[in-house]
Order: sequence, then structure tokens, then C-alpha cells
Amino acid sequence: MLAAGRSGWAADPGELPRALAPYHDCARRLGLDPVAVFDQVAEAGPPELRDAVRAFGRRDDVTLAAFGSAVVEAPDGPRYERT
Repeated sequence: MLAAGRSGWAADPGELPRALAPYHDCARRLGLDPVAVFDQVAEAGPPELRDAVRAFGRRDDVTLAAFGSAVVEAPDGPRYERT
């Protein structure tokens, strides 16, 4: 996801946090430490996005609503959607 969207993230810096918010929420729901998850993802991702991804993992104010997403119940289980 990070590598595929790297040109878009540069064009619209606000889009990266909107794309990362569901992953942050998912990590918390699974009982994982978002800092550790995002550090690991940052290390494997494009170098130019590493600092932004690490910083997002450290945020404690991430809510789906604030970043334009929601969890909806689908026939095959919950999924994230943009609002």
C-alpha cells in the first residue's frame, strides 16, 4: 500500500494519514501496539515515508471519524469504509 501510493502521498500529504487511520484502529482492536506495528511497516516501506509512518503510529488521537473512515458490518464481517 505504501509503495503503490507513494506518488499520491507526495501530491496530497493529508491523504497518507487518512489511509493509515484504519490500520491504526485495526492494530488497537487486535490488541497490538500501534507504535511497534507502524515502526515495522515504516522500516519495510519507502524511505521517504518512514518518518511520517513512524510518527503516525505514535499518535494517540487517531479515531476513524477524525480521518474520514468507519467500520461497517458487511455480510462477510466488519470492514473499513471511507465516510
